[in-house]
Amino acid sequence: MAPTETNYLIHDKELLAIEQTRDLDQAKKDNREQVLLLYENLDQQIIQDLEVNRIDLSLSSIEDQLDLIDEILQANRIALDLVCIRKLGQQDKGGYTIRDGLLKRNRKLVVTQSVCTDLIKALHYGISIAHPRKHKTGLLIKE
Repeated sequence: MAPTETNYLIHDKELLAIEQTRDLDQAKKDNREQVLLLYENLDQQIIQDLEVNRIDLSLSSIEDQLDLIDEILQANRIALDLVCIRKLGQQDKGGYTIRDGLLKRNRKLVVTQSVCTDLIKALHYGISIAHPRKHKTGLLIKE
């Protein structure tokens, strides 16, 4: 018995022993499964079922991302800080154009200052991108 376990009362020692036995039994069971169920001995269907059960197929909600996209599109259409640039877009000057009511520069959507921070956060903290550094975040914004 470990020195720290001698501080417990007899009843607590029994409970501790029960918990340790459960952990030991589970470890033995896991070890037996690993030894007895080698992949070479299993049917292909069983292997596929095991792999499918290991994969987490739950999908996260994309509503937040859709809200951000809607906010960016709405800001592009009605932002007051883009009024002067919209005039350039109506005249097709400086690389600015207006298509379907959206202001674009060199065929890329113009993002207003009001939603720029939210866009950067969404790009940086996106699950599929896994926190890119400053340089890669800049490249993603340019896309």
